[in-house]
Amino acid sequence: MILRKKGFTLIELLVVMAIIGMLASALVLSLSKAGKIATDMKCKANLKNLAQAVQAYVVQNGHYPEAYPHETDDIDRYPPTGRICQIYKHTPAWVNWVGPGYWGKDNSGIDKSQKSAMTIPTISGSIGYNSITNGALWSYTGKDFNTYLCPAYKKAAVAAGVSEVWRSYVMNYRFNWRDDDGDAFEGPRFHWIGNFVSSGKSTDRNPERVLLFAELPADDIDLSAEAVDGSIDPDGANETIGFNHLVGKRKVAHVVFVDGHVGVLMEPRGSSEADLLSLTRSLCKGAEIDMDILQKMR
Repeated sequence: MILRKKGFTLIELLVVMAIIGMLASALVLSLSKAGKIATDMKCKANLKNLAQAVQAYVVQNGHYPEAYPHETDDIDRYPPTGRICQIYKHTPAWVNWVGPGYWGKDNSGIDKSQKSAMTIPTISGSIGYNSITNGALWSYTGKDFNTYLCPAYKKAAVAAGVSEVWRSYVMNYRFNWRDDDGDAFEGPRFHWIGNFVSSGKSTDRNPERVLLFAELPADDIDLSAEAVDGSIDPDGANETIGFNHLVGKRKVAHVVFVDGHVGVLMEPRGSSEADLLSLTRSLCKGAEIDMDILQKMR
């Protein structure tokens, strides 16, 4: 008796291939979802780490780091000679201006025009690298570049042709104590610890409502000086927080507040630039968000 080996029929092969295809698709979707979750968690961890670095800075220095560097021109007596001259001073920001200029120390007789020798920090290249390592928070973050960059933003920047991306976060511009003309700010600014209350009252200085850090928008990578200087200033430059992550089909923004808690904000439905500016301005000031915008965020 001759035994014949029975093989698969065409229908059986097609069924097996279909099952394998469905399993492969499910695996790809699962891996994609896992990667997105990991990216979101990394971004939130970065913001938390930046907030903790700020608190460590506050403990050691007695005030908050500045979001944007400022300079002062003081008429003083230069110690080595005793003669009266101009002393040019600079306070480093959380990410600092860089270059061969004279910022970062006191100098005798330095003309203010020397400021042009310094370069506004960017998010990429050697300027971006040095702005972080010369920034006020570098040692407080454990000197870890990964803390300054969200993987989702990096992916978008690389796709847009921006190489060597180092940073995707910006600090609330209101963490300064002087304006661009060297005059004291009018209204509430958040440079000193005493500017905040701890009683939990609903005020514009409540630390759980005041924005500390947010992300740059990844849907339109902007390398202009105003956009990448390390601060977010909706009053002066029409800057908005970035909604760079997805929850279902909705875009969300990751932000961190002065009290250290990380927030996830839904992008307002059908939002206009005016809506985003209003939302960002409210977050920066610690003010109530407009009710119409809150409705769009639900």
